[in-house]
Amino acid sequence: MQFDKLDNDGSGYIELADYDRTAEALIKATGASVGSAAAQAVRAEYHKLFQRLADQLDTDRDGRISREEYFANIEDIYTTEGEYDILRPLSVAAFQMIDQDGDGRVSLQEFRAVGQAHGVPEAEYADLFDKHDTDGDGSLSLQEIHNFIEEYFASA
Repeated sequence: MQFDKLDNDGSGYIELADYDRTAEALIKATGASVGSAAAQAVRAEYHKLFQRLADQLDTDRDGRISREEYFANIEDIYTTEGEYDILRPLSVAAFQMIDQDGDGRVSLQEFRAVGQAHGVPEAEYADLFDKHDTDGDGSLSLQEIHNFIEEYFASA
């Protein structure tokens, strides 16, 4: 269940700290310097995403999103934002950090960092990569990474 992935400490609430942990896991998995511009951009985009979601989902304004708040309103966010535009800035920041060799594509090796950061079992990396490599060129474009991030955040 997606709520449980986003609530990565199991507290029963999605909080900024959950997004911080995910950002740090991605930074660590890519081997990026914790103080690098790419790492800072990823952190900033996770913070912005959490704030945008909390603004719309945290109906009791306690600074966290309960399971009930999440499921009562999550569909509205993705349909009113217009094809997941809410996730585009995070996709760009994550892509720039994941693309470690700067060739404008993400290889399977680079993609492993995404899987590690999001708790994907290692045995599933290749299948997940192939699923999102929609043009079959053996690498992932920014759009294909964006599609992966959409799927991760939007699957309920």
